[in-house]
Amino acid sequence: MFSPDPSDKTYVCVASIDSAVKHDDAGSSLRLDFNVGKGGSYNGFWMKLGPADTGNNFDASGFKKLTFWVKGDEKSGIPNKFKVELKGDSGKVGKKYIGDLTGQWTKIEVPLDTFANAGVDLKKLNEFTVVFEQSAASPITVGAINIDDIVLEK
Repeated sequence: MFSPDPSDKTYVCVASIDSAVKHDDAGSSLRLDFNVGKGGSYNGFWMKLGPADTGNNFDASGFKKLTFWVKGDEKSGIPNKFKVELKGDSGKVGKKYIGDLTGQWTKIEVPLDTFANAGVDLKKLNEFTVVFEQSAASPITVGAINIDDIVLEK
């Protein structure tokens, strides 16, 4: 998780494994509870695509799209939009905003060209990130989503 001010524990994103809410019958989903209620705030979740901070060189060049399932939490609040990013080992970042969220599971498909066109080398990926921004999430600035079955597809 990250936020612009790590000392402020109010406007954060908390990640957890949710075994009660999942896309299929088995396993668990990634639950992201976020608070971007302060003007201009942002936070999110990131995961490395290998064991190191740099030099992971995860090769996704043989795939056409990034897919995952997402479900908003109607009780906690569903953001208007959130952003997914893929970061290359060079530091280049490609992004895609995801909107039209509901309380039902929805499959999201993002062509990898979206990231490559931003200068990300698909042969040298390093990080997958989900970002909540106050301006994009609004009018819901406190809430949660669940993400499941993150896959690279041909």
